[in-house]
Amino acid sequence: MPASCGDASIMLTSVQAGTPRGVAADGAYVYWAEQTPGAIKRRALGSGPVEDLAPGLDAPTSVLVAGDFVYWLDAPQSPSTAPGAIWKVRK
Repeated sequence: MPASCGDASIMLTSVQAGTPRGVAADGAYVYWAEQTPGAIKRRALGSGPVEDLAPGLDAPTSVLVAGDFVYWLDAPQSPSTAPGAIWKVRK
């Protein structure tokens, strides 16, 4: 744990191969966007496995949880090939 985090910091999960971009939480899960491979993932706040909610994305970022859905921005690696879009998936 980095010294600047203090005694109250708790690591919820580790990211093994990906590059996390954006994080959000509700009362039950923590959600994040992982750039490599592109996916929206979640893990229960107490414990449990990491789940893929939306795999196969280009470059997801900016995660938001509202109501029954998780929203994110997915922008392609090359902006000249396709426009970015805002997506959602049920929690």
